[in-house]
Amino acid sequence: MSRQGEIASESEEVAVIPITVANALDDLDCMIEASSLPVLIGKTAWAMRPSRRDRFHSANSKMLDIDLSQKDHRRTFHTQILHDILEVWAMKIVVINGTEKRGVTHRLKEMFLADFSDNANITEYYLPKDCPAFCAGCTNCILKGEQKCKDAEYIRKIEKSLLEADLIVMTSPAYVFHATGAMKALLDHFAYRWIPHRPAPEMFGKRAVIITQCLGSGAKSAAKDMKHSLSWWGISKIEIFTGALMSDIVWEKLPQKKQAELAGKLQKLSRKFAHIDYTKPAYTNLITKFKFFFCRMMQKSIHRSDPEYLDGKYWAEQGWLADSRPWK
Repeated sequence: MSRQGEIASESEEVAVIPITVANALDDLDCMIEASSLPVLIGKTAWAMRPSRRDRFHSANSKMLDIDLSQKDHRRTFHTQILHDILEVWAMKIVVINGTEKRGVTHRLKEMFLADFSDNANITEYYLPKDCPAFCAGCTNCILKGEQKCKDAEYIRKIEKSLLEADLIVMTSPAYVFHATGAMKALLDHFAYRWIPHRPAPEMFGKRAVIITQCLGSGAKSAAKDMKHSLSWWGISKIEIFTGALMSDIVWEKLPQKKQAELAGKLQKLSRKFAHIDYTKPAYTNLITKFKFFFCRMMQKSIHRSDPEYLDGKYWAEQGWLADSRPWK
């Protein structure tokens, strides 16, 4: 559906309504009586999980005031409703690119996204363009709140996309056996979202894919840099693709056999994730639950001794110091 964040057009956002929607408009007056459309909105919203339900109601709250007695008004209403249904139901993917370079890693990422391009809203961030600052280690995000970070203008925007996404994709070539410095700089900014501090409950049901490659060895250790943060954000379902390049780092110079091998593996991974039911949250594994319960004991103790400490207050507000859990 839409693809945002392309490096060639930084501010351009494309939103496309599939042709099937335009065709459906001619028949919509016959299919649905104007008086029953609010009921349709309600039924559609109830079928959604809470985060999508809120977005849907927000998008359509003003539409209920339209005079539906006139056909042109009904058509406007129908168009908006269909568009919003598609936008809300469409899978949302956020891609964090650890480099602006369009090399082999970029090519591999595009192969993975190919199966999603027609039915997903894809938002991409390119580093360091979309987060050019380093974490200063000031601890403001942990002690005073993430809004106090000197780089909040970048971090809050990216975090919003991460929280709304059904699938998170992180890509990075291996630089000296690790992820790029730009990727590391971004991940450092999210220290406050680690489980020992203030993890976002949305993260516990998300899925993530890591794509990396290296000439020789090093791709696995680069992937581990990204997986470490994703897992401590609360994500259990993390798939890793590593491409070992043995002859060159330029795609066009790779042997055709190697190109076909990488393309085949990416296609298999892509189809696996394309057929997941994203209306259902991913399973939270025992390792993640162990991390949570260990940190819960720590936060309980801290909150008793200092009720105003920000992390402890957050855990108490979420109900996690009682019986509530982020994966339920």
